[in-house]
Amino acid sequence: MLSLKIKGWLKRYVPTRMRQKSVVFMGVCTLMVVFILTVLAQSEQEPLQGIPGAVANVDKLHQEPGIVVGEPSERKGSSQHEHVNIQPKPAGESQQQQDSKSEQEKLQKSKPMPAQSSKYGIYSSLFEVLAQSKPKCGKLTNFMADNEDIQKFNSDKTSFTKKLLEDLLPLTAEEKSQMKDSFQKVLNGFKALNMDVFGRNDKTPTSGKGIVMVGGHKFSWLSLLNIHQLRRRGSTLPVEVYIPTAKEYDDHFCMSVLPELDARCVLGYEELPFAQYEKFFNLQRYEYKIMAILTSSFEDVLLLDSDNVVLENPDGLFSWDVYKEYQLVLWPDCWQRTTNPFLFDMLNVTIDYSSVEDYSMYNLHNLPGAIPNPSTESGMMLVNKRSQVDTLLIALYFNIFGFDYYYPLITQGSAGQGDKDTYILAAYGAKKPVYQVKQGVTFIGRFEKDGGFTSGALGQCDPTTQDEKKAKIGSSGCSTYMFLHLSFPKFYPEEIADKLKGPDGHIVEFDGVDWGYDLELQIWEMMCQLLCSNYKKNVIQPENEASELLAPKFRKTGQKLSYIKKLNINEECDTKLLPHLQFLRNYFKYADKSTNQFHQHWEGKDASY
Repeated sequence: MLSLKIKGWLKRYVPTRMRQKSVVFMGVCTLMVVFILTVLAQSEQEPLQGIPGAVANVDKLHQEPGIVVGEPSERKGSSQHEHVNIQPKPAGESQQQQDSKSEQEKLQKSKPMPAQSSKYGIYSSLFEVLAQSKPKCGKLTNFMADNEDIQKFNSDKTSFTKKLLEDLLPLTAEEKSQMKDSFQKVLNGFKALNMDVFGRNDKTPTSGKGIVMVGGHKFSWLSLLNIHQLRRRGSTLPVEVYIPTAKEYDDHFCMSVLPELDARCVLGYEELPFAQYEKFFNLQRYEYKIMAILTSSFEDVLLLDSDNVVLENPDGLFSWDVYKEYQLVLWPDCWQRTTNPFLFDMLNVTIDYSSVEDYSMYNLHNLPGAIPNPSTESGMMLVNKRSQVDTLLIALYFNIFGFDYYYPLITQGSAGQGDKDTYILAAYGAKKPVYQVKQGVTFIGRFEKDGGFTSGALGQCDPTTQDEKKAKIGSSGCSTYMFLHLSFPKFYPEEIADKLKGPDGHIVEFDGVDWGYDLELQIWEMMCQLLCSNYKKNVIQPENEASELLAPKFRKTGQKLSYIKKLNINEECDTKLLPHLQFLRNYFKYADKSTNQFHQHWEGKDASY
């Protein structure tokens, strides 16, 4: 086709006698035309080197959204696209200069390109700031050889002195400098963003109160069971379930099941620019909780792990005077803190070493200014996304780079490495108020015949009672529990029944605790109604409130979840779950019970559970 066009062009514009004069001349003309057309085509379409799809149009490049970290004085003469290098290499450079420049160009080319702001709003700039602020040092893995020995309960007498904590994960001067530079860079970026709320106001205004969980695959099933327990205990707060990735999305769960419970899915993979920035972060699962808070529509958030069920109605926590004052409430874990002192230095947290005669003999976390023991659990948290925006931004940064940098520095090989202590540390760094519940966590489980104790969950206290006012930090037990973190075993239907069988048959998981109602039976009744086709109502003790039937529209709704559909759920029900439920019905018929507390019906679309 091209040759025909060229021949036509020659016939039209080249004189006849010249065409007849020489075939050679025609060939030369043809080659010249092909060359000219090729050059013109390349000049119009060729992309810039190093950036796929970027066209050589400087004005267009500078119209792309993005944010440059640093104060205005630092940015003079620069652009968010200064990694686009179209300058020719000057002659006469030494090989060393060329090598150095080559390394710099590699670093520049690896910088993130801003995502489309029209789709992601402020999140485009936020994630660009985070990606550009990654610490330049390598992963922090230089742990002391016997770090597992530092897993100490808060009640243990081990004293984690400043020197011991520094030695657990030694940092070089260069690593410290690079970590500080990264942190200062992200703070500058946050300042430039000028976010007045931890979220995106342009799409859905951040307002109201609600409960946030992380779902996806198995966690969607746990969230469903959790939400039913919330409604059974009388909570009317809306619930948002964060779905991290597209492969974890469950259409039946999000579109059919949750709306009937005044709940909805928030799709993290659509709300946040992961595709653009995921290569800069080493994300696991702990980071999803802070992202669930970020993308939620609520201003006041109760964050709940999907396996952390309420024992009473939690709605009143938002009216608690302590929450109104602090706007960030956390609950304790059972472990001593093992924070690397460098983090206090990086955050400009002042510890009063002069308060004791020889601080080298004292537990660092007992000194004035340090974050006191015990450590923090993140299975539940109350937070206001507006007044605590600075805290939550720093916590997001800590978690985005958690596995490679901040989780190791916070726990240093101790128990519970993850996001749990990032929130209180971020509050200290942001100089924002934070309240950690004084009443300590309690191991909930059963006593074995040999006298041993097997823990299946962690009980957390209701802080709105008089017990909290009288308690000392870390005191054990409470009269009223609010949360039960079902740590082991989790309520996965293909596993739970097998783990609750002993040499003599079925066993009760939680023994000797007066909840005011038969909590364990209630959870099993709900689980079997959600999953089992052959579920039958409790005729052994029909008046027991724990055995109250779910509304017909809720029964068997768990069967269609994508995770459950992969199981032979009816066989699991008939051979394991329903037999264990029958055992519990018989057990609680004869167990000593208190009936001084009863649930209130959920006043939702259908209050007929």
